[in-house]
Amino acid sequence: MKKIWIIIKREYLSRIVKKSFLFTTLLVPLLMGAAMFIMIKVGSTTKDHLKVLVVDESQLFIESIDKMNNGEDLVFKPMIESIPLDSIKKTYESLGYDALLYIPNMDIENPIPLTYYGENQPGLVTKSLIIDELSTTLKIKKLKAKGLDESFAKDIEKDIQLNIETIEGTKKGNTEVAAIFGYISGLLIYVYLLFFGSMVMRGVAEEKTNRIIEVIISSVRPFQLMVGKIVGIGLVGLTQFLLWLVLGIGVNFLIATLFKENLAEMQQMQSGVSQAADPSSRDILLGLFNGFGEVNLFRIITGFIFYFVFGYIFYGAQFAALGSAVTDEGDTQSLSFPVTIPIIVSIFLMASTLAQPNSSLAIWSSMIPFSSPIVMMARIPFGVPIGQQIASMVILVLSSVFMIWLAGRIYRIGILIQGKKISLKEIFKWMFYHV
Repeated sequence: MKKIWIIIKREYLSRIVKKSFLFTTLLVPLLMGAAMFIMIKVGSTTKDHLKVLVVDESQLFIESIDKMNNGEDLVFKPMIESIPLDSIKKTYESLGYDALLYIPNMDIENPIPLTYYGENQPGLVTKSLIIDELSTTLKIKKLKAKGLDESFAKDIEKDIQLNIETIEGTKKGNTEVAAIFGYISGLLIYVYLLFFGSMVMRGVAEEKTNRIIEVIISSVRPFQLMVGKIVGIGLVGLTQFLLWLVLGIGVNFLIATLFKENLAEMQQMQSGVSQAADPSSRDILLGLFNGFGEVNLFRIITGFIFYFVFGYIFYGAQFAALGSAVTDEGDTQSLSFPVTIPIIVSIFLMASTLAQPNSSLAIWSSMIPFSSPIVMMARIPFGVPIGQQIASMVILVLSSVFMIWLAGRIYRIGILIQGKKISLKEIFKWMFYHV
């Protein structure tokens, strides 16, 4: 055990003091903060500053035009004079307008499309505002034509609201926010498994091709070396994640405090484009800021640490075993392909899980150790049953222990082989060798 600890310490310290580690650890939270700052400034300042001339030949929407005005940013002005459309299209800019909205003569029972003329296309907020306001007016006029009053028209416009609470009734839920946290958690696990797993494989392969390994195993057993390398590199990744977590939360709250008014303004703007934009993309930034109170953050963080540690052990052992079989660094790509395929497949399973977190595919994918680190992390923000999570954890722990044992049988043979091209078939045979 003492020798394993020495190897762990060597692997950890040799990487943790590198300038590249310190640089990326500080750079990522700063880049996240900069991205959030840019998104907030862009989201709060990029409004349409338009003055729109409205020609309403139908005379159905005259009273609705003023309702579309939004202070000095968005002004709609009805055209009083009766002038041919072709003439107005040529002169509206000289009259000081940025665009022309043409409403043709129409029957309320058979509405026809409107036309927006302008040098540039309108933004989503402007387009949604025009469509929503004029559509509401048209519906009210249709109902009035059938003998129903305006209050009835407004009543039928009201939509159903869906509130979500946990079974304990102590925490409200938000499907969009849960999807955001699930996606980010699963994606981080995916990146970590590939990045640090590949680091283990490259580290083993480099020591072997440089013949350093022959000196090292004169003092320690191959199994001890493999375990020490896997754990040491894994601790580097865990340290980096914890630092990112602390710095990221700090940057998040700092920006939320400094730009509280801008975020409130963005929220108000977003409510006006619900018909024009996809909710999942519309709420990403606001969900990151407002979602901490709507998800079980403790369960997400502890789950992430667990699935990172044991998911990394499960795949790190496989990467280490394949790294020991490399006789040329150029072979790492072809040999790592069977290990990386399940990780890549897991990211596609995660996408399906975010859409249906309680489907049979999602449940079984979160139990199988090859996909559970990514898929279960996508399910946890939705409030996965604790029994399923415990079962998934137990299966992953047992599978990781088995994989360490199996990788050790490959590692003890492969680490000493030099100058011979190794196939996957031969690696499979090493599992059953007795030495």
